Amino acid sequence: MLSQALQFLIQSVCEFFAGVLLLRFWLQVTRVAGRNPLSAFAQAMTNFAVLPTRRVIPGLWGYDLASLLLAACEASSISAPPGSVLLFEFTGKGVNTYTCRGGNGVKWAFQEKSDEALFDSAGRRVGTAIATPYSTQWKMNDGSTALAEITAKEGAFNGENLPDLLLDIKQRQGNGMLTPAQTVRRVYNRGGTPPANNCNQPGGEIKRPFSAVYQFYGARK
Repeated sequence: MLSQALQFLIQSVCEFFAGVLLLRFWLQVTRVAGRNPLSAFAQAMTNFAVLPTRRVIPGLWGYDLASLLLAACEASSISAPPGSVLLFEFTGKGVNTYTCRGGNGVKWAFQEKSDEALFDSAGRRVGTAIATPYSTQWKMNDGSTALAEITAKEGAFNGENLPDLLLDIKQRQGNGMLTPAQTVRRVYNRGGTPPANNCNQPGGEIKRPFSAVYQFYGARK
C-alpha cells in the first residue's frame, strides 16, 4: 500500500510539472507578458529546470524549446487519452510462471499467459484477468468481458516489478461494467518478473507472484 501511494504521488507530481511546462510554452507562444500572474507562476515553478536546459537547447524562431522538451520528457506515455474519465479500478493478484528454456543460452521464458483475480476496494472478487505478452482479457462476474491490446509500455519502477501498460480495448461481449470502457492502464505493479540470473535446468519452472492496479477509462459524457 505504501509503495502504491508513493508511485501515485511521484506520477501525480510528474504530470503536474509537465502541465506547467506546457503552460509556460503556450504562454510564451501567445506572447503573454511575463508580468502576468499565470506567467510568473509558471516561471517560478519551472525555472530551476528550464534555465539550465536552455544552455544546451536554445530557442528556435522565438520558441522556448527547452520547456517543450522537458514537458515531453515528463509526460507519461501511458496516460489515458484526453477527454477520458476514470470509470473504476481494480487490483489484480496472480502468479507469473517462467520456464527454463534453451536457445541462445538458457534463460527464463514467460509461459504464454497468466490468470489474475480482480478485487474491488472492499476486497470482493469481481472478476478475472488473463494476460499475455501482447494483450489482456477481463472477465467480470456480471458477465461482461473485454479484450485489449497493449499500445504503450513504460519502464518498471524498479528491476523487480513489471512495467506499466496502456491498453486499448478492441473487443467486448455482454452488457455490464466493461461495456463503456475504452482504455485501461495497468499501474502500481509489484513483483512478477523473472530472476535476473539465467537458469541452469532446462524445463524447470519458477513462479513469481505479482499485483497491479487496472484503471478503466471511458469517454466523458
